[in-house]
Amino acid sequence: IPLKKTINTCILGAGPGGITAAIQLKRCGIDFVMMEKNEIGGLLRNAHLIENYPGFPNGVSGTELVKLFKRQLDRLHVDVLKDEVINADYNDGLFEVVTASSGTVCSMNLIIATGTQPRKLKLGPFPEMAEDLLFYEVVHLKEVEEKKIAVIGAGDSAFDYALNLARKNRVV
Repeated sequence: IPLKKTINTCILGAGPGGITAAIQLKRCGIDFVMMEKNEIGGLLRNAHLIENYPGFPNGVSGTELVKLFKRQLDRLHVDVLKDEVINADYNDGLFEVVTASSGTVCSMNLIIATGTQPRKLKLGPFPEMAEDLLFYEVVHLKEVEEKKIAVIGAGDSAFDYALNLARKNRVV
């Protein structure tokens, strides 16, 4: 991906929003670059079952949906630049996106599809000990088995994460 030339659009994030934007831009023949610091799929990588996505009357696991997203991106020859965005600015009619290792990307349009961030837990007097035991995404625990795991929260995501983890662990 030539990063010194000005492109039409820069997409930050390769979750569902960023991928949808990339597919539409590709269909319209608009040049773009999509950046993602982690793996594509965003929070879908954590989902046990997605029941509100059209085309899957019985639901679909987040892992399976991400695989389908990857297949579609591959079929369309959409590359994802794996890099971290350090800064984004707007100067003289162009967006300038500075990355950790790929340089600066200049674009006329910027799509910020960076998703949501979990609310970090405020720890008591021993944060150093507990920091390695706290996870804000299930994807980091997918290979863990036969452990006792506490899920803090009672919303949709917490419930879905608990179901995902309960396949191989005891969840409270």
